[in-house]
Amino acid sequence: MEQQAKQNENKVKEASQEELLRQQAELRLINQSIVDGAIELIKEDFNKYSTELTNYFKADQISTNPKIDIAYPFINDYLEINISQPILFSAFPYFSEELRRKLMENWEFEYKDTRVEIVDYGKSRWDERQLPTFIIDLTYTMKNNILGKRESLCKRIAYMDDSGYESFRKWEMNECETSDYTIYKEKNSFISEWFLEK
Repeated sequence: MEQQAKQNENKVKEASQEELLRQQAELRLINQSIVDGAIELIKEDFNKYSTELTNYFKADQISTNPKIDIAYPFINDYLEINISQPILFSAFPYFSEELRRKLMENWEFEYKDTRVEIVDYGKSRWDERQLPTFIIDLTYTMKNNILGKRESLCKRIAYMDDSGYESFRKWEMNECETSDYTIYKEKNSFISEWFLEK
């Protein structure tokens, strides 16, 4: 009798889990185009900026361009003036700095391995309004032919899209493996529209 009750309880749990997954799949289908747009934004920003940086850091350009001084601060100032700053990089100047240092140390991008993936999507509270909020992983690979090394790097990015005011709010970036953005979600009253929980 007790064994039968347990079996019935397990069946109910399995059925409710299946229903939860079905509802979650429907929810993701509804929000897929919104998520795809955010992924495309990050991908375009990264590709555009990294390509421009690479062009400026090619050895022949550095050695022949009189506007670029080999001293790092001067190169940095030159790039601030001459390279457009897409949304992703103007929001995270230290990330721009990190990429520039890598290129100066003879690292280069391997674009075929660049991935942008959704971690979570939902709504967060900002100034009495609910704003679409994205948490996205940007994974990219760099190689150094001189050192004979490759590095796979991953940044987790969170932001709110305030399209009504043509702005992005509450940008954050961390290493993928060190952050699940629990604190970010809690302090911004985040409600997922990508995952369903019982």
